[in-house]
Amino acid sequence: MRTGEWEQDRPALLVAIYEGYRDNYDVAAAACEEAGVTGWFFVCTAFMDAPADR
Repeated sequence: MRTGEWEQDRPALLVAIYEGYRDNYDVAAAACEEAGVTGWFFVCTAFMDAPADR
């Protein structure tokens, strides 16, 4: 950022997922892995203790 030059072969991409639903893991994480990008997944902590069917 300081030099304004990107030293990697591919452009940068930041994928951010905020909902924290199970399909983020099942679908979005797999899509990120297949595309070779890093995804950031933000989990709502209230869901951590919720039953799986909710």
